[in-house]
Amino acid sequence: MNIVITGASSGIGLRTAEKLSAAGHTVYNVSRNSANTAHVVDVLADLAEPDAIPRAVETISEQCGRIDVGIYCAGYAIAGAVKDVLDEDVERITQVNYLSAAAFIRSMERAMHKRGKLIVLSSLAAYFPLPYEPYYSATKAALLAYCRSIGQEWKHTSMQLCCLTPGGVSTPFSRHREKVYGRTENSNLDAAISAITDIEQGGKLADDVADKLIALVNKTKMPVTATAGIGETMLIGLGKMMPRRMADALIAAKFNQRKPKLVKAEETKLKERPQIIDLTESGETDEEKASAYPDQSARQAELGARQKAEEYRASDRQ
Repeated sequence: MNIVITGASSGIGLRTAEKLSAAGHTVYNVSRNSANTAHVVDVLADLAEPDAIPRAVETISEQCGRIDVGIYCAGYAIAGAVKDVLDEDVERITQVNYLSAAAFIRSMERAMHKRGKLIVLSSLAAYFPLPYEPYYSATKAALLAYCRSIGQEWKHTSMQLCCLTPGGVSTPFSRHREKVYGRTENSNLDAAISAITDIEQGGKLADDVADKLIALVNKTKMPVTATAGIGETMLIGLGKMMPRRMADALIAAKFNQRKPKLVKAEETKLKERPQIIDLTESGETDEEKASAYPDQSARQAELGARQKAEEYRASDRQ
């Protein structure tokens, strides 16, 4: 079979490509980076570009004639407070995780001549949104809904589509997570990133999910949605039964989210933007400065505030 896999340069995509090519299939890797694997054909493309998928699928179709299976493994995560993530970062993750996946399904349907199998990787975060990863969770939920809708449309056709929602998987995905920090310290963000990373690195192996993908490919009839194991299936079922408020409370506890300590307004202002006090250009004489600061500790405090202000200015310029 001719099989196209996006994101086959690392992690789940790479292991799936290696296993399928070893079984004698012709495998194409659509990614920014090479798979560096014998018998896997690289078609380099940046999936953050809207036309990357249609161009890649067209190139592969010209080479092999007909595509039998397509697997969309590409994706990444951004961790940060919603106010700190830039608009361009939101657009990029939406393009890679959702819009390019949607384009993959549309382009592949045409390349398959309306007969073939498509699998896309969503995430358990589609059911249980992760704290400080709203854009990752939202794109994965959108992908799940998109596939379920198309599953109804294709129910009586020769096209099959399955959305796989694995939980934590131990891959380089954790290391590649983009982290966005604001001006102020955020212990909840650090706690969330640490807990998510622990779940991922303590979760299934990439081989396990690759085996699940291959099992789906070999099925006569794929389900529209699937999980990577019984644990995820039970968790999704439990989440559907419990009240939403309870589910959110359990997620907050799992990811060590705590109510922020109340801070006085003056302290908050100092942390966010230190007051700039210029002691060198005031025009005061040394005697006037001395009389203004009879208590030398007060003068030292002002000098400290000035130093913080200069540090803030320097970081702002960077």
